[in-house]
Amino acid sequence: MKFFALCFFIFGLSLGCSKKEKPSSDNKVLRVMVSKSFLAKDGISKLLEDSYYKKTGIKILWLEDRGIFSVLTRLSGKKGIVAPDILMGITPEQIEILKKVALQEVITFKKKYEPEIFNVSSKLLAYNYAPVTFLKKANEQVRVLKYKTLEEFIQKEDGLLLQNKETSSLGSLFYDWALNQNLSAASLEKIKNQNISPSWSKSYGLFSQGVGNFVFTDLTSLYYHHHVEKNHDYAYVSIESGHPLHVEYMGFLNSSKKIDLFIETLFSDKIQSVWLSKNYMLPTYDYEKKDLSEQSLPRLKLLPYKSPQNKL
Repeated sequence: MKFFALCFFIFGLSLGCSKKEKPSSDNKVLRVMVSKSFLAKDGISKLLEDSYYKKTGIKILWLEDRGIFSVLTRLSGKKGIVAPDILMGITPEQIEILKKVALQEVITFKKKYEPEIFNVSSKLLAYNYAPVTFLKKANEQVRVLKYKTLEEFIQKEDGLLLQNKETSSLGSLFYDWALNQNLSAASLEKIKNQNISPSWSKSYGLFSQGVGNFVFTDLTSLYYHHHVEKNHDYAYVSIESGHPLHVEYMGFLNSSKKIDLFIETLFSDKIQSVWLSKNYMLPTYDYEKKDLSEQSLPRLKLLPYKSPQNKL
């Protein structure tokens, strides 16, 4: 994800269409729709693309997801618009919208690669996750800021950089967290007055420019700052009552050998071993064995991962 993230999942699909694109019956191309951050230079996409081509002789055509309507447009069947074979970056909050999409079941691969905790649908396959928290710029001596509850944090702190719940998967996750923690009316009103961006990339960009005090983000942002930027001047928020998980899934528009081979390539040891260092998210495959301290990440108390009520 991203330096992570999926920015507005199904939005204005026509924006994601290229005039040079032509429908093809050629089995030598696999179309995969992903967020812009997944295509970052020196990121996971290039390694995945090269490994897949070496294994299959099939090229991956990356289609940039520019929002939820861009995805729906791709799936509309309109003349001249080529639909993807695979959708990546789906979050549970988007399941209601995806009920209209004819995704294929992937039960065999779920049994092989997906820990039961992440099972939300027979049509979605989890591939990466991260605990979420707030980060603040601080000197190297201040590593963690502790609060008993989300309510305490909201009441004590200001200058929060959040994401819009309608256009950002992280934004939707934060508001679900807030509602499930039974925040007071005063805290909910205070949230409305914080800096709310349409996407994670926008809010983190503001944070990087010195705007605000705290940004809502994946805990793996720390890995990026520590290992890529070599910068330890960031403190993370630890909330005693627990933090939610941000989980991303793949959906498949058809069944084919080339899709099966893509899944096998993605979950290969070669790709999984560098997923965090190349994509700045944690792979779901070995979730039950994962010790975050081994990845130089702090351990946060996690809330139980709850499947959405509206399954596909």
